[in-house]
Amino acid sequence: MTEGQKELTALIVDNDSKVAYSLATILGLRGVKSTHVLTTAEALELLKRETYDFVFTNFRQEPNGIAVYEAARAKGIESRITTAQVEDELLSQAQSVAGKHLIRKPYPIQLIFTVIDDYRQRKPQS
Repeated sequence: MTEGQKELTALIVDNDSKVAYSLATILGLRGVKSTHVLTTAEALELLKRETYDFVFTNFRQEPNGIAVYEAARAKGIESRITTAQVEDELLSQAQSVAGKHLIRKPYPIQLIFTVIDDYRQRKPQS
């Protein structure tokens, strides 16, 4: 983050704290402050009260990671579905929902940096 740039925030929704920590670390390298929750219910409640620049939600999040993705997108939040799925049917389902907004695990650092950098270029600085 350079001087004059607004601090960006992200909500990470993943029931695996170690995976969430790794994503938070990657985001932090680009100056993004992260909040992590373990459940869809927590995420949906936070989305009612808080505003984030990004939401990263696990596709297989119980009970429904897609609900978090859709709620965030409805609020205009830059959102991504993450997955470690390799089964063709489940991967196809994730791709049909998220399309280019699907990020496969392990996290591709350069892709995440690109998401953040592109967002910064599109958004006016506050």
